[in-house]
Amino acid sequence: MRLSATFFLLLTLSCLFFPAFSSATSVAGPRELILRAQSSIGMAYAGVVEAEKAGGDVSQLVTDLNGALGTLDSAKRSYDAGDYDSASRYAVEAETQALAVADEARIVRDEASRRAFNLNVLIIISVIACLVALSVFYHLGLRWLADRRLRETMKLRVKEGTTE
Repeated sequence: MRLSATFFLLLTLSCLFFPAFSSATSVAGPRELILRAQSSIGMAYAGVVEAEKAGGDVSQLVTDLNGALGTLDSAKRSYDAGDYDSASRYAVEAETQALAVADEARIVRDEASRRAFNLNVLIIISVIACLVALSVFYHLGLRWLADRRLRETMKLRVKEGTTE
């Protein structure tokens, strides 16, 4: 009997203290969401830098990333003011914006890398084609010069033979 009375007492106390645990969780929730949003913005920034290094146009990405930073700033201000619901909402929105920027940055980076690869392949093929063309013209030119010299030599011999 004593065990069930202790269990009942603990259950009652935990129900009484549950709202306190609930409010503590709501304070920690926005803080955690803000930290996740900051982390996502950092990853998005790294993605934008990689896309720029690959030669992609990142102007829209920078604008979108600045929007995510503005939303994160609103989340921090709401959190400091004690408006945890708004802080959570802004933090989730900032994280969503940052993840979208990170995804778009990967796409821009991949497209820029593909364009650079295609340009390199085009340059290599063009150089090879030019070398082949130069080689053909060189050999044809040498043959033409050899034939011309041969014809001139033949004309000289013919002239020498007729003048004698």
